[in-house]
Amino acid sequence: MWHSGEVKPGSILPWESESANTVPDYFFWEKDKTSVLVITSGVYEVTACVFSKGANISILANGEIINNQRN
Repeated sequence: MWHSGEVKPGSILPWESESANTVPDYFFWEKDKTSVLVITSGVYEVTACVFSKGANISILANGEIINNQRN
């Protein structure tokens, strides 16, 4: 989760807390980092919600945009 409102260079949101992790052995995150490491390949559901006027939200996997939403 992102709480502070602070962004990293390039307007990237850092992870600041974790609300749920169903398999901690497979999903790794570090506070204030901008990525999550997934150890096992598979099909995953990603949910994102940002409340902001004019926000452009992109989700990347292996450096490629897999979802892009403009608010």
